[in-house]
Amino acid sequence: MQDNFLLPVSQLSEEKKSTLIHWLVENVENGLSSPLDTYTMLRFYADAFEQASKRIEALTAEELAKYGKEKPVIGAYQVSTRNGGNTYKYDHDSIWNELKGKLSEREAQMKSIADFSVISFDENGIEIPAAIKVPKKDSIVITKKPK
Repeated sequence: MQDNFLLPVSQLSEEKKSTLIHWLVENVENGLSSPLDTYTMLRFYADAFEQASKRIEALTAEELAKYGKEKPVIGAYQVSTRNGGNTYKYDHDSIWNELKGKLSEREAQMKSIADFSVISFDENGIEIPAAIKVPKKDSIVITKKPK
């Protein structure tokens, strides 16, 4: 496979990226490219680049480790590592599990009346306010065509 369809590393710049974005959008807006074709192509390449990035991430980290604290500059970009941080688990605590269960129950009660104009009360006679629906942005889904 030829590898010359990508810009050489030395030419990577925000200006080149802006030019590419402008060109792609302008072609769609001027009717030179179909929005569906262009969007699908962009998702195809984004997926390919994401998968390739994941597959070479360990090798990239190994090479980057050779630089120590130095941050190499590649084209217009500086490359470094960032500490992944920590996440915490709580599910080993019985009190936490009990409170989480109560919260889930309350959420279910609030959701159950969200689409209705009703007043509801819990077992203690306390009014249950309806959950507030916050609509999310619709998304475009691209899947492989059926065989």
